[in-house]
Amino acid sequence: MSGDHDTIPYHSQTNNSDFDDDDDDDDITTLQHSINAPSSSETQPFLASSSSTDTSPIPRKPRNKKQPASTWTKPAWCRSFVKKPMSAEERLTKNWIQKWRQHGRFPFKFVIHAALTAACTALVFMQTLDQTPYHVASYSTFYNVFFPAAFQYQGDYVASPFYVHTIDEVKSSVGHAIENYYTFPNKSINQYAIPGPPTMTVYSYMNCKEVYDTEQSVVDTRTSSASYPLSMSSWGPLGNRTSPPDASLLQDVFFCMEHMTLDFVYSTVHLEFQRPIRYVWYVQMYFDNNVQGGRMPVTLNLKKSPVSSLSYSKLAHVAKIMLDLAVIGLCIASQVLSWLSLAKSWKIFQKTRRIVQREARLTWDQLPFRTKMRFFNMWFVITIVGNLCAILGCVLDLVMDVDSEAGYIPKLLLGLGTLLIWVNMARYLEFDPKYTVLISSLTRGFPNTLRFLIGSIPIFVGFALF
Repeated sequence: MSGDHDTIPYHSQTNNSDFDDDDDDDDITTLQHSINAPSSSETQPFLASSSSTDTSPIPRKPRNKKQPASTWTKPAWCRSFVKKPMSAEERLTKNWIQKWRQHGRFPFKFVIHAALTAACTALVFMQTLDQTPYHVASYSTFYNVFFPAAFQYQGDYVASPFYVHTIDEVKSSVGHAIENYYTFPNKSINQYAIPGPPTMTVYSYMNCKEVYDTEQSVVDTRTSSASYPLSMSSWGPLGNRTSPPDASLLQDVFFCMEHMTLDFVYSTVHLEFQRPIRYVWYVQMYFDNNVQGGRMPVTLNLKKSPVSSLSYSKLAHVAKIMLDLAVIGLCIASQVLSWLSLAKSWKIFQKTRRIVQREARLTWDQLPFRTKMRFFNMWFVITIVGNLCAILGCVLDLVMDVDSEAGYIPKLLLGLGTLLIWVNMARYLEFDPKYTVLISSLTRGFPNTLRFLIGSIPIFVGFALF
């Protein structure tokens, strides 16, 4: 080897076809240069032979002393943006701060998730901050107006029923509701208007005799409805306090009744974000006689609808639309980054599986499940589900009327998505184990807790059915 150095290609000695992605190219190039570089013992004979045959000086390019070599180095903040190679193990084990500082991988996920968290939180606050106190107060007011004085309201947004057992109790509750409906606007501390009279709708079985015929195997349960306008002196088929109908005829009405509703309408004005908005509240008392157990539960169903707004209220509406679109865009970006990261993890997983089966002489099934799952980040599941819920909630919020009967669906989806998005932010605290004590405790204790629950379910179910 006097003057020629036989280069040894790296790939001919080590089969690296399973890890030839972009992140490992730099490591392979560095190792190949270290193998191909000639040693000092091999270069000395070559230099000696060259000097013996040719004694002429080697021409050198004169150095320009007026332009000395630059000693400027990049500052730390600039070096952090220079991409450096990252191995498969580093990709799986290092957190986002280490990848940013040591390998120059800018945390796009963190920036997008932080912006998404802020946008979802602002959207939830915009939908609930001003409406929640108004809804809570209105629900409590209507329960106080239409239900008996002895009724104890159990809480806001809870379907709290009261029960009636006799016809006289039904008449008393109906008369109390009608009287308070007409007198409440004159006693209220806020403005309430009555757009029209209330109505009673009775839903009765079309073939009432079959319902009580025990010889029938299957009866016709179709119903027909009859509506009656109500007033202080007229309670529909119930008569009134001064002139009640015949007791036997009134009892036949209840025998054939499947359910009965009383519908009331109030109009009121609410200052929403310092602008007056008129709402119409639809209040329905529902008497359910379907169980036929000697009592009827009475519930209150509430629904509101805006009927007017000033021109400058469009500003808040446009802001909500912009937030909906921003959440949709950020969720799509987060979803794309999550799928790309999942694809890279899957690629590393497949390569490692081939190496283990070929070189470690182990079957893939012999590895523990916990070892296999180290290739995948369980935060992917929370991210994907949270993004999908937020996207569906914002899309439905754009196309649906939030004050309709199904208006709770977009709010429910958006709330669930916001919850998962906030939980997902905990992944960015993993750079310090002190901030993730709760997550670590749940991760380690959940399998044992799940085994305990599965083992105790048969005993609990047997005890409950005893």
